[in-house]
Amino acid sequence: MENLENFDKLSFLKQGAIFAKQDRVWLMWGVPEVSNARPLGPAIATMDFFGTESFRWLQYPAIVEASREKVSSLFRKGPVGVTWQSPDRDLFQTQFDLIQQGFARGTVEKVVPYVFEKSLHRVESADLESFLFSALGHESGFLYGQWEADKGVLGLTPEILISQKQERAFETMALAGTTPLEHFERNPTSFLENHKENSEHQKVVQDIVAQLSLKGAVEVSSTKVLSTPHLAHLLTPIAFTAHSKMSLGDLVTCLHPTPALGTYPRSENSRYMPAFEELIPRGSFGAPFAISYSPAAADVVVAIRNISWNQGEIRIGSGCGIVKESSFDQEWQELNLKRNSVKRIFGIL
Repeated sequence: MENLENFDKLSFLKQGAIFAKQDRVWLMWGVPEVSNARPLGPAIATMDFFGTESFRWLQYPAIVEASREKVSSLFRKGPVGVTWQSPDRDLFQTQFDLIQQGFARGTVEKVVPYVFEKSLHRVESADLESFLFSALGHESGFLYGQWEADKGVLGLTPEILISQKQERAFETMALAGTTPLEHFERNPTSFLENHKENSEHQKVVQDIVAQLSLKGAVEVSSTKVLSTPHLAHLLTPIAFTAHSKMSLGDLVTCLHPTPALGTYPRSENSRYMPAFEELIPRGSFGAPFAISYSPAAADVVVAIRNISWNQGEIRIGSGCGIVKESSFDQEWQELNLKRNSVKRIFGIL
């Protein structure tokens, strides 16, 4: 599949999809066949954040798999002029206050609110090409995206929701706790021993293990630090072997959203997530995004660290984990750091 002579860049930028991990990149373009059933060959799938619809699989008529170096040579960086409108601090304060009320009642231990930075900017093919060129220069994480007409999403996420290795063998991760990469490199111990960050992280670990233990054998590895462009995170790899055959959709429903994106305990998701949605519609931010390579191999990532666009508006979202120890000003700063990292990844800072 590494024959780039047949790659049609104009068609790809008009309607296409991308997924990249490590040194491999999948490019897809054309008008896809849409199905609720998982196709035999390579395809991508999206789902809304609230899981009200099952996976919508898109199998494109043209697919190329190639090395990152070869794919990077297909694109060029150009000027992208975007004037950003800052997020509404009062809306974040409203979310923060709702969470504090939950802490006072003793009903919740962690909640992830979010905000968006916006711009009235129509994403043209030249803009998308420039975004792709910049993002392909970062080998860490998972590059994902899908677009058509005047709407789309493109992201570089560090987070896997579920990765299928064999029919019943899967891998996932707890990813929570954040610090600027330069701070971690200057003082690794400070981040690794930070009580607030570790408390937030362990809640995610506990939830994922509890969910998966009902369906199979779970193996938790040691917590480590994941370095991403501009940020560092606490990461705990988790392996899972299902007792019986499970569909990818069933596992996604079992895990999404983890407390890295929702609440702990997860029973409080129904209280906070719809309330936040009324304040700030989240669109595809944080939703599962999947690529299936074959009937027994797939990756489902968490759609964060992305830019999304629709009918002349472009948005960048960011979320943060709020626990009792959280400071409003520090969390507001973390939200800003995450959005700025996205701008730098895609060359629009």
